[in-house]
This record gives sequence, structure tokens and C-alpha cells, in this order.
Amino acid sequence: MNSLVPILLVFIIFSISSSFAVDILEAVESGDITSLNDILIIFNISKMNNVISLCITAASFSWEVIVIGLTVHSKLESYINTRFPELNIMRLENLDMMKEYLHTRNTPLYGLEIIDGAISLRELAKLKESKLLKIALMPGNEGNGINITGKKVCDGFVFIPQYGNGTASLNVNVATSISIQQLSS
Repeated sequence: MNSLVPILLVFIIFSISSSFAVDILEAVESGDITSLNDILIIFNISKMNNVISLCITAASFSWEVIVIGLTVHSKLESYINTRFPELNIMRLENLDMMKEYLHTRNTPLYGLEIIDGAISLRELAKLKESKLLKIALMPGNEGNGINITGKKVCDGFVFIPQYGNGTASLNVNVATSISIQQLSS
């Protein structure tokens, strides 16, 4: 076993579904990451109803969910276990652990953020399809977007093209839902 195993064991300990963590461990050790899904990263989302909505959206498209930090977990865990027992949520303490995990899966992390240098959602969907990529997507906080710490771990950024002047940004769940649907089709 390589140096990744201690990190993955933490995933097993903090996982809502331990069988899910075991499946990940087996896939990574065997080198067969094609069976793994895209991932939604939930970090610095402040409203519990948004966290729950993001989890439900991810589940609707068979995306995995990684929640960074431990502050929302007891309420979230209870609600998700009761309403969506099939949803696999991995809990990690910090962004470094998440980034190491994504690296072992060869999974790039894209921040969902209106920022210079961001590529359009359509462009990412084409890139994902042409390279048969699995990706991780991290939406920004409801009011401030992705914070500096979060931006530092992103491999790139993606934005949703808008065709009207009605608003500068979308609600975090709306933006994430649009993105997951586009990246899943």
C-alpha cells in the first residue's frame, strides 16, 4: 500500500457510508478510477438549507459529495441518512486532505466562480467529454464566492454564461444545479 492509505482511512472513519469509502479505496488501489463519479465539493457554504439542496442535487445526478469541515455534519448527517440513505457523503477536515484525495484520483478541481481566466461551463463540458474526465466542482459561498483559501486549491475556474443583465450571479444551488446538469449530460 502507498502513502495514500492513511488519508483514505480517515475518509472511511468520517464517511457517512463506510461501504462507499471502501469502494473508493479499492478503486484507487487497483488503479481503476473509471468507476468513480464526478464530485461536488461543499466548502464554506453557510446556509444549511443550501448544503442540503446541494446534496440532493448531487444525488440526482449520481455525483459524489465531499463536505469540508465538521461544523454542519450532525444535522446534515441526520437529515441525509433519514431522507437519502443512498447518498454517499465524504467528510474531510480540510482542503489539503481533499486536494490530496483528488490528486490520487487524477481529478481536477474547478471552482464555480465568475473570475478572470474562468472558462465557460460549455467549454468545460466539451473538455470533460473529449477527455473522458471525472471532475470535482466547488461552488462559492452565498455572499462572497470562493474564498482565497478555496481559490488556491482550484485547478481552474468555470462560469455560467448569462444572456441577460438581470443579475451578476445566481443562487449557489441554482448555479450548481445548472452546472451539474450540463456536466452530466
